[in-house]
Amino acid sequence: NLQILTPTSSGKTLCYNYATHYTTRSSKNVIIIVPTKALGNHILSTFPPYPTSKISVYNGDTPHSTRSHILKTSNVIITNPDTLHYNLLPLQSRWLDSVGLIIIDEIHTWKSIGFDVRGLIKRVECKGREIKVV
Repeated sequence: NLQILTPTSSGKTLCYNYATHYTTRSSKNVIIIVPTKALGNHILSTFPPYPTSKISVYNGDTPHSTRSHILKTSNVIITNPDTLHYNLLPLQSRWLDSVGLIIIDEIHTWKSIGFDVRGLIKRVECKGREIKVV
């Protein structure tokens, strides 16, 4: 596990882009947790085109008709804590069983919005999954 604390625009995203590529190359899935939909959309639009990574946004704005397709075709999901807690974790899907990396972006903002990200990660890790957290 790793925590990176550097100023804005100093390259933190490059670190987790590499970790994402490395994880998907090992046939594991990645969850990127972001505090806002705008940040999630920005990450999606700037994510490098790695051949082993198929990235999608899965949040409250994602149409119900495409959610199962995303889980079948994507190995990197950008989401927020609410969607992870209320929509993804209850599925207990094979997709979640293959998670190898959780990235928490803008971690300094989580306490101020009152979400217990630590508890959420523990729920993903249950069932003895070995997951790295960045």
